[in-house]
Amino acid sequence: MKRSSALLLTVLAMVICLQTETDAAACTCMSPKRPTCEVWWQTSAIFVGRVTRIRTVSEETSDGRRVAKLATLRVRERWQGVQGEREVVVGTGAGGGDCGFEFEQGKTYLVYASQSTTNGRLETGICSRTALVEQAAADLTYLRLVETADKIVSLYGMVYRDRQALEPGTRADEQLDPGGPMPGVEITIQELTTAGNGTAQTLTSDTEGWYEFDELRPGRYEIRLSGPDIGANDRWRFRIPVGPACIWRNIIVDPLPPGDQDGAAAPPHEDP
Repeated sequence: MKRSSALLLTVLAMVICLQTETDAAACTCMSPKRPTCEVWWQTSAIFVGRVTRIRTVSEETSDGRRVAKLATLRVRERWQGVQGEREVVVGTGAGGGDCGFEFEQGKTYLVYASQSTTNGRLETGICSRTALVEQAAADLTYLRLVETADKIVSLYGMVYRDRQALEPGTRADEQLDPGGPMPGVEITIQELTTAGNGTAQTLTSDTEGWYEFDELRPGRYEIRLSGPDIGANDRWRFRIPVGPACIWRNIIVDPLPPGDQDGAAAPPHEDP
């Protein structure tokens, strides 16, 4: 049985922190995953620093008084902003649902901070990629690489099952597969060269269906999928441009009809 698949190219970035003023207040970060390759050029300051001081302040805002924490960090490595500065003060929420990041004195962090439009201070929070250096190995690898590699490309996105009728002939509002992210899908990307297939990388989509390949070079590539509800011929071919670049490609897949385990043989989807 022939099956159709679509590959979308989208660029989208949004982080929203929701705050409620109750005892049970909580911060929720609602965003597509933003990889390092996208965030690094959109962020005011990116650096590694060790926390030497933390203090709590109460300050006036347009919405009333706000309690914040100010962390002083001694800079050890830098990529964006804070040029020439040995120490940097970064503001964050004090907790209680305000999206504040929990810095600890004496620990070292990779900090992603944006400049506040109200007071000009650098600010960060739990909706950013700020993390302990021990938990930021992938980010640090990319940041150190991008300084010297002028053609590196990152490819990321979501594997997503399309919403469609499960049985031929059903009405649009009957027996619909609701679709959604596809976790646990094995994704292989392989460079296509004139001498044959080049080096392949394989990973598995995470619990939310996201994937990310880094350190890709310009050229033509093929992506293949395998996993539950994935046909044997889910393949896409496309070209990676000269970097540096950050490309979002959502892989939209039609589910296999009931009883169909492999899908019919079909040529790969080709980008123009």
